[in-house]
Amino acid sequence: MDILTAILLSLATIGSAWCAYQSTLWGGVQTFELVDVNKAGRLSSENFIRGNQKRTADAIILMKYIDASEEGNIKMRDFYFSRFDSTLKNSTSEWLKLDPFNNPGAPNSPMRMKSYVLKEETEADNQLNRSGEKLASANEANRISDTYILLTVLFAAVLFFGGVAGTLQSDLVRNICLILSAIIFCVTLFVLISMPVTTI
Repeated sequence: MDILTAILLSLATIGSAWCAYQSTLWGGVQTFELVDVNKAGRLSSENFIRGNQKRTADAIILMKYIDASEEGNIKMRDFYFSRFDSTLKNSTSEWLKLDPFNNPGAPNSPMRMKSYVLKEETEADNQLNRSGEKLASANEANRISDTYILLTVLFAAVLFFGGVAGTLQSDLVRNICLILSAIIFCVTLFVLISMPVTTI
């Protein structure tokens, strides 16, 4: 019985140390994921601002283009059109094919065409999605770290009941403590085996 108790306490000690080690590593994983969350959020904001600036600039030059077209000033119209970037040029060309000045079903502006997609806004959405994914990963790492801490506490309970059993005079109480210690150890070990492991 003393040998079995010593083996049980030794295994519980090793399990407790392993859980504390893994909890620390998963805490590091969480930290790295949160750094990526902040980075992705910052990049998303930067691209969102750039996209707004680009959209505003396109709207201004587009209004100039439309004014010149309505005034019949072909030279200025062509000048403004030549200053459009490829996205605005393509969407404006598609928009003009819809005869927007006479067709009430046409979009109000080339910027409302499906082809008008700013890469800055697309990148902002991508970074925002990445931020959400990284936040979910950070939360998962935190959950795993907390679970390892819980397992450490359970292994400590194994050590407690196993250690107390050695000091008891009553065989019945000692055996109860050892059985309880063994049950907690087996349950904890079962959960531990199913836990993910990281080495960062």
